[in-house]
Amino acid sequence: MKALILAILISLSAGMTASGQDNYGPGNTRPLNSINLNFLGDASIISLHFERLFPVNPSWLISGKLGVGYNEEFQLCLFGSCGPKRSYVTLPHHITAVYGKNRHFVETGLGGTYLFGDTEQNYFVYPIIGYRFMSRGSDKIIFRIFVQMPFSGLETEDIVFVPVGVSIGMAL
Repeated sequence: MKALILAILISLSAGMTASGQDNYGPGNTRPLNSINLNFLGDASIISLHFERLFPVNPSWLISGKLGVGYNEEFQLCLFGSCGPKRSYVTLPHHITAVYGKNRHFVETGLGGTYLFGDTEQNYFVYPIIGYRFMSRGSDKIIFRIFVQMPFSGLETEDIVFVPVGVSIGMAL
């Protein structure tokens, strides 16, 4: 597992260069902040995120995201009634590398979610692979679909970790 994490971190940092004198020009600027609403994924049913993009070059960005979300206990009641469902507040976060041109990007990185509440496992770590559509102007829609699978915690009975998520946001 340590080797996998190390390999992902090396792939994220491969090719990173300091380029302080690069001038991308006024037509090449993109909004760096966004607010996103996630449906599923990140160990949440729904979550709200703030994201900051850090440009490395015109086709490569680093994304940092922090959010707050909601999840509830998974219950499967075949015979009889189930008790009340337990609710959880989630704190999802991630760092990803975003590669692409114009408006279409591929994303890869690592994320984690902390669950507040009475649960078997309070923290999940997972790799992220996704596609995102981002416009260049301010006040524009950002769409993202992503896949993630936690390194551990799939056997927990408290929640169902949905490996696919959709995010819709607004660039600020």
